[in-house]
Amino acid sequence: MIVVHNVRGEPFALNALLIERVEGGAETHVLLVDGSRYVVIESIDDVVGLVRNDRAEVEAAARRLAARASVAQHSASDPDSGLRLIRDDGLADGDLR
Repeated sequence: MIVVHNVRGEPFALNALLIERVEGGAETHVLLVDGSRYVVIESIDDVVGLVRNDRAEVEAAARRLAARASVAQHSASDPDSGLRLIRDDGLADGDLR
């Protein structure tokens, strides 16, 4: 979602994935794929920048999740991954008394 402002300066959020095009001129019009049209006070460059930032944040979050999943999967399948299970008796799994 990106936050833009209507002509009265009130903020509202748009789903950046639904933007079909942005038209400039005296006013900036944001057209969505469903035919909705919004007039915003941001310039075309501002709207494009907001969309780029939104996509970059989504991509970064997806990469972080994929990295965590990969580490968790690797750790679960590799007993020598350096992670050790601590038992209730205070001994690590595999330690002798």
